Amino acid sequence: MARSETAVATAQASKYLQQLCKHFAHKRPVSFDPHKGNIAFTIGDVHLEADDNVLRIALTAPDDAQIAELQ
Repeated sequence: MARSETAVATAQASKYLQQLCKHFAHKRPVSFDPHKGNIAFTIGDVHLEADDNVLRIALTAPDDAQIAELQ
């Protein structure tokens, strides 16, 4: 299993988490609340976490090639 993580400093982390999840919800399985979200793609999953000042994004996929595609 391959993994990639990043953190984005922003005062609007929860807003961006919800926007991303709503954007993909019409095509992909998505679950979210104001602080956590998950988006399932056929090649891997995106896990989002928001606090007051940071949006954390973690990608998981079976291999590095699929991680690169998710990125």
